[in-house]
Amino acid sequence: MLDKVDLDIILLAGRYTLLDPQAEPELIDLCEQRAIPVIINMHDVELARRFADRILGMSQGALVYDGPLAGLSDAQLKAIYGGQDWLHS
Repeated sequence: MLDKVDLDIILLAGRYTLLDPQAEPELIDLCEQRAIPVIINMHDVELARRFADRILGMSQGALVYDGPLAGLSDAQLKAIYGGQDWLHS
């Protein structure tokens, strides 16, 4: 179904897992095959860790982090999320 769609970029708000569960892997494969950029507004750090190449982290309207996933530290995540100790140990 999605292979017939002509896309330059995909913008998603929240978790895209709210899509039909059968369409989710197809969407991910399509984006990887065609090198289609996907911009997702999400708060699910673990999901971002699975799929993101680049992270932009914001706190109170200010950009706190802009870079590769590998460079995102626990300290930066705490800054993004207001210093809350929600991180997994």
